[in-house]
Amino acid sequence: MKLCFEDPEAPIAGRATHTEKGHGRVTRRVCRTSRLLHGYTDFPGLRQVIEEKRRVTKQTTGKTTTETAYAVASLSPRAASARTCMKLVRRHWHVENRNHHVRDDGWREDRQVWRRGRAAYVMSMLLGVALNLLRARSPHWRDKTPLTRRAAIVNDLTLAPDKLFRRAS
Repeated sequence: MKLCFEDPEAPIAGRATHTEKGHGRVTRRVCRTSRLLHGYTDFPGLRQVIEEKRRVTKQTTGKTTTETAYAVASLSPRAASARTCMKLVRRHWHVENRNHHVRDDGWREDRQVWRRGRAAYVMSMLLGVALNLLRARSPHWRDKTPLTRRAAIVNDLTLAPDKLFRRAS
């Protein structure tokens, strides 16, 4: 995929940029899309490839880091422009941070050892249900406390379910 974007003569289907300030840093994203691999590989459903370059500058130190990520999309450039692809990549990380990060760091799901039958699948589903219930009903999940701290609060309240949920009015 990287080669699709290294050649300056290679056709680029789309390009989008976005700059944002927050959390003590300035992030500039440049997203480019290419149809060069469409029909060239056996990857099922591949319509375009995505390159996203991120340049992050910490405002306190002035230190700048650069990162390049690549992705594939089953959506055509007509269905998903470079700007749309950039939003889809961001949405992926939103899900990662909102769901998997809490499961892994807060509830230590990756460290659990459920190996018999469907135990791992069932426990994963139960944790997902619990997470959704907490988000919907618990005041601990509606404030600005970091997600991992909120999960720790909930872990501390496991023996006091009356403190965990508010009663519906």
